Formats: sequence, structure tokens, C-alpha cells
Amino acid sequence: LEITATQPLVLYTHFFHAQVGDVLTLQVAGPEGSVFENSETLDAPKRSQFQAYGRKAPADGWAQGTYRGTATLQRDGQTLAVRFTEVTVR
Repeated sequence: LEITATQPLVLYTHFFHAQVGDVLTLQVAGPEGSVFENSETLDAPKRSQFQAYGRKAPADGWAQGTYRGTATLQRDGQTLAVRFTEVTVR
């Protein structure tokens, strides 16, 4: 997948059977390091949940290269699921 330097970077995930207290973390890193990291502690059980988080491109655009997004669901400090994707900025 490729995007231009002026497009927003958005990471989304769909997860299932989450419980109160589970922690969902969405993070993206690129050629210049971390773009964002957002963690949310769930306050209600979720049979099925879609979550997204992102950032608009900076005024001078994203640096060219590969960006890796990771979604992690944890319960009591143990990782239940990890999913990732990559996008290339041209």
C-alpha cells in the first residue's frame, strides 16, 4: 500500500471479546521514529469493537519510507493479540 506525503496516517483495528480493564494500544512508527502511540483502557466489555486513531500530515509532509502500524490488545499485562500493517510514503 502506498500513500502520498500529504495524506493522513490512520491505523484501525477490529477486535473481539474484550473485557473491562483490557488495554488497546495503536501505534505507528516511520523512518524518523514514532508518529503516534495511543492507549485506551476499556471501561466496558466489548463483544466486537472497531477502533481507529491517526494524524494529519505535517505541513512539510511525511518523510518518505515505510511506516509500520501495530495494534495490541492486552489483559492483565499479557498480550492477547497483535496485528500490524505497513504503508509506504512516496
